[in-house]
This record gives sequence, C-alpha cells and structure tokens, in this order.
Amino acid sequence: MCPALTGPSFYNRYYRSSYGTQSSTWLFDQVKSIAASNAAIRVSQFTHSYAQPSIIARIPGTSPNLVVVGAHFDSTGGSSTARGPGAVDNGS
Repeated sequence: MCPALTGPSFYNRYYRSSYGTQSSTWLFDQVKSIAASNAAIRVSQFTHSYAQPSIIARIPGTSPNLVVVGAHFDSTGGSSTARGPGAVDNGS
C-alpha cells in the first residue's frame, strides 16, 4: 500500500495558475519518489496548451490487458485567483 501524501497547502490548484503548476510539480515529484523503488514503473508528464501538466504512471503487469486508472488534482474555484486548496471541484 502506498503511503498517504501530505504536503504543502496550495492557494488553489487552478490549471491556468502558477499554483496549479506548483501543485503538479509537487505531485509529480511525490509519485516519482514512490515509484523509484521499482525500476519497472515509469512516471512522466503530459503537457497541454496550459501550464499544468498531467502526470502519467505506467505500472506493468503480467496480463496483456490494459487497466487505466484516472484522477484529477486541479480545482475549479472559478478563476486563477479564487481560493481552492482542497476538494473544491465540480464532483467529477
């Protein structure tokens, strides 16, 4: 089981804000650190037209089937200046 992630409190994680980019960098570093114990796990970033990249972790299995698990870490406070440090999203 993976350890719980605790870290800095970002003002928000709005995808077009510097806070969103900072939160993505922090989370990417955490995932890379956790994955470092298994050389088969690859962690990368996917860039978009906006500054906050997505994080992709590829964990090989023994089956030919592909399993995709997704999550999001951005907030939808409505703007880059709205406060939104936690679970303030549209329920997606």
